[in-house]
Amino acid sequence: MPDGMIQKERKKRIIKQAAMKAILVIILVCIAMITFLLLFQVRKIEVSGNQYLSRQEIADWVQDDNWSSNSLYVMIRNHLMNHELLPAMEEANVTMKNPWTVKVTTKEKRVAGYIVSGDECIYFDKDGIVLAKTKELWDGIPCIEGLEVKKVQLYKELPVSKANKKAFGNLLDMTMTLKKCDLAPDKIVCSGSDLYLFFGNKCVNVGHTNLEERIMQISPILEKLGDQGGTLYLENFNTDNITITFEKDVIPDLGT
Repeated sequence: MPDGMIQKERKKRIIKQAAMKAILVIILVCIAMITFLLLFQVRKIEVSGNQYLSRQEIADWVQDDNWSSNSLYVMIRNHLMNHELLPAMEEANVTMKNPWTVKVTTKEKRVAGYIVSGDECIYFDKDGIVLAKTKELWDGIPCIEGLEVKKVQLYKELPVSKANKKAFGNLLDMTMTLKKCDLAPDKIVCSGSDLYLFFGNKCVNVGHTNLEERIMQISPILEKLGDQGGTLYLENFNTDNITITFEKDVIPDLGT
């Protein structure tokens, strides 16, 4: 066979082999894509760590676009992309239990207090953002009295009246100090710009300035008072005036 024919046949074989390899690669890619689309389908979402966010709200957050029915995509988006958290979330950890099950562990924003509006409890965080509206009463959350509010919207700032703005701002500033001092008042009353904290049969007037310094005095004093009821006056306490008075068996009428 002439050399030209041999080279032509060899070239045909090379082209044929290359074509077969290309077809094989395409088939493998198609198989991989089908596996990606069919095997890694979100069929179940497990949720933990939530108290006031519903399972459905979190599931809707996980699957909030056209591609989020795929568990691999969900993992990539939540770990490598900026997937915005829900307003009530502090953080969320998304893992894949298996190709069809996604697990979400949430940490919700801490509730600072609640007000009663009609037959609902309105819970808000340290920034004054409404986290939940429910008829349920949650343990360990102080009731806030003395605030006038307008129409309340979920995940929006609590719309307190102009007259209550200063007291509400002081209240929000105070919440972190209460947590730091491990203090959990039963209720907090806003009267004018002053704040009154109630612990069982005791009322503590902390005024509206130097709140951190004053709150840090509360725990040791309450411990010394024991079961005695009455009012503890801290509204004038500061570095220049360390006088603290306690009026036994007297609780102020704050009109709430």
